[in-house]
Amino acid sequence: MVSPEALPGPGVFVALLGLALAPAVSLAVPGPLPGMEYVELPADTFELGRMEDGFGGLLLEGDSVRVRAFDVMTTEVTQGMWSLVMGEGVEDLLESEGVEQIGPDYPMCCISLDDCLAFAEALEAMDPEWEYRVPTTRYWEYASRAGTYTPYFWGEDSLTAISFHAWYAGNSGDSLHPVATRAPNAWGLFDTAGNVFEWTIHDDGIVSVDPETGDTIVSQPVGGGSFYSSALGCRADACVFADASVRYTDCGLRLVRRPASESGSPDEDRNDLDSWRGSLDFVRAQHCWSVFVEAALAIGGIQHSFHEDDLEQFGYNVQGGCEQDAGYLRAGLGRCFGSFSAFGYGQVGHIGPGVLFDNHGPYILPEVLLRMNMLAGGIELRYFPVRARLGYGAYSGHAEVDEDTTGGPWPPGSWTTDIVDGRGWHYAVGVCGPVSRAWEAGLEWSQHFIRIRLARSGTGVEPTEQRANQYEVRVFGAWRFCFDLPGL
Repeated sequence: MVSPEALPGPGVFVALLGLALAPAVSLAVPGPLPGMEYVELPADTFELGRMEDGFGGLLLEGDSVRVRAFDVMTTEVTQGMWSLVMGEGVEDLLESEGVEQIGPDYPMCCISLDDCLAFAEALEAMDPEWEYRVPTTRYWEYASRAGTYTPYFWGEDSLTAISFHAWYAGNSGDSLHPVATRAPNAWGLFDTAGNVFEWTIHDDGIVSVDPETGDTIVSQPVGGGSFYSSALGCRADACVFADASVRYTDCGLRLVRRPASESGSPDEDRNDLDSWRGSLDFVRAQHCWSVFVEAALAIGGIQHSFHEDDLEQFGYNVQGGCEQDAGYLRAGLGRCFGSFSAFGYGQVGHIGPGVLFDNHGPYILPEVLLRMNMLAGGIELRYFPVRARLGYGAYSGHAEVDEDTTGGPWPPGSWTTDIVDGRGWHYAVGVCGPVSRAWEAGLEWSQHFIRIRLARSGTGVEPTEQRANQYEVRVFGAWRFCFDLPGL
């Protein structure tokens, strides 16, 4: 309830006008904890970052984005809610940070983004019918603006209006205040301006390196301003990035949720509030150890280079070049550092004559086909969404004259010999992206540079070393698991 001393004169009419003109939303419904309520917001398209003056004149263009229907808390998470979910009191933490306003109705503060994600995970374990998340920046702005594009959800600023809607530096006394003691926005959300900043997630955030310690710092946006902020700091478009691992005395949390039954629907995209980038797993994955298992199918072509002695070895003038497809299975272990990651991997595969297209190349017949098994290892570097790798491996199998060859002095399939020694380098460059929290898929270009020595054929001529280059396009899917190793 709004305290009586907060009621100004003209500001009341500004607020009431905004409430009357804003789109209608459903009434607040109880959440799983005492005092925790949610409002369901409808799916919509809005202009992210758009700004208008009080008369509808355009000040700044925005980007059209889509949001799905979701529920948002009517208040910030309180200290009382935090204690119930996390199972421990908050007094010692807050007192150690110099916070004097302690009580169940005050907003929880002195929490990092990592703490907020852990809170959402714990609440979801208590109430598994819902998926609880820290909102992405666009969902937070959509809820905060409540259908408006003005600098503040109540319109343009005046000292009268902002005092009616927000606890900020001009009226807070530089201290916290109980939630829901200022007027809400048109959708019934309290304190989206002022009191405490609210953590949000925007993709990978901003990744930087501390010049003194060398530690990687990941910063994420906080919105809404706080009791320390000026009026400008409470604007809807004010963007402040903060170290996600630091506990600030004026940073808090407002959760969003969606029924668990709606998780992973087809229209979900990578920036959605319950996408993999908004999940606890992803934020942990930014600085963690990771293992992956990947399967790939490749369509490619191979070209051989032969020497004159090999013509005698084969018994006739053969050439090399045809479609050769492949299948691969890889597994790797590595370390993630925000958008950058490095892995060591092992790989097995089979390369053989293609079946999707005519496997004859534009060469004089007959052709030599290679059927090879591969065992390799290497290193892979990623900077989302690009990845590149370099490896070295052994190749075994056999070579044969193309059995489809007809005509001339040689019968089809007349010559086959083993590969007694095959080894070489391979590289790949491609792009990958998330399909879900644990799965990713992508496309890449790969090339093998192989040196091969064949066994003696019926001619009795000792073969020389040959070169074979395999070119291919790969489609792959991978499962990935992230974990922490204490002390590393």
